[in-house]
Amino acid sequence: MNQKSEEKLEELRQALKEDPRFQLLEQANAEVEASDEVKELARKKDRAAEEYEDALQHFGDPKKIAEKRKALFSAKLALDEHPLIVRYNQAYLPCKDLLLAIDDLLFSDYRKNPYGAEEGKC
Repeated sequence: MNQKSEEKLEELRQALKEDPRFQLLEQANAEVEASDEVKELARKKDRAAEEYEDALQHFGDPKKIAEKRKALFSAKLALDEHPLIVRYNQAYLPCKDLLLAIDDLLFSDYRKNPYGAEEGKC
């Protein structure tokens, strides 16, 4: 990568760091990571997912599988509805949209033709 490209990428990185949307996301992320309550909900969701997976692999009992699926759904819902997770998700969406737009601007030509050659030419 040449010096000019590196400088432009650094400018973009700095602009994103200073963007209020990304600052809000960073703050929401820090609050999520600091929350013992969220960590416990995440552990419960992970345990429920493991138990559901075990039920699918080891038990042929549809009743047991349905019970574990319901427990997983409840654990995931409890995590997703926690106010810090809701706030994080609300902060994440505008950042995701902006990053997708940047990605499209930078890389759409390469997706159309991943090798950079003109169509039909080698």
